[in-house]
Amino acid sequence: MCSARLGNQLDLFAPAGGERVDHGPRHWSEQEIEPPDEAFIQRIRDEVTSTLALAQASARLPWRNLEQCMLTDMRIRSIARSWLPPEEAERLTAAFAVEMQRLYTIRDAEYEAEHGPLLD
Repeated sequence: MCSARLGNQLDLFAPAGGERVDHGPRHWSEQEIEPPDEAFIQRIRDEVTSTLALAQASARLPWRNLEQCMLTDMRIRSIARSWLPPEEAERLTAAFAVEMQRLYTIRDAEYEAEHGPLLD
């Protein structure tokens, strides 16, 4: 069982009326848990870099719908920031954000060409 507490979370076993303590976002290496093995970290790295490569190679959003795009975006940011070294996670998530913005801009232009302006 993991004893680490993440984020702004109350202690389940603290006396009633306990104050909320903000621990802020924490990387696994800053928590009181055993670090994952290198094979696990490499699988995460491979998933993030292959998804980034897919986005970079795409002329339009490569996922079925906007919900899938948002879920992929959230997953990539989450797993990168949770498991990769902070500098690597920041570099990869920033590159992915640039590609997602590019693809969303293309999607918006396609939508507006077919349906008119998004905002009147």
